[in-house]
Amino acid sequence: MSQLTPKKKRHLRSVGQKLPVTCIVGKAGVTDAVAQSVSAQLATRELVKIRIPAGTGDARTGIARKLASATDSTCVAVLGRTAMLYRGAAKKPEDAV
Repeated sequence: MSQLTPKKKRHLRSVGQKLPVTCIVGKAGVTDAVAQSVSAQLATRELVKIRIPAGTGDARTGIARKLASATDSTCVAVLGRTAMLYRGAAKKPEDAV
């Protein structure tokens, strides 16, 4: 995924504060089922808020980055046990019917 500018990340974090948590990563970590669920949500929403299990800050950041790479998205923020992932919508050709 392309890198987001700091201004765009700041905007997405502010929008994401109001979003509900839509996915919870369990103790098993990032499984195929979790990655598929998050990918399906990103296809409809673009910005998804995820709950990560307790652990050290580095472990939580690692889980968020692993999930971002599994879903071809960008990790916008990891705050406590909450992470936000963003994947822009695919652009459709304008001449498509």
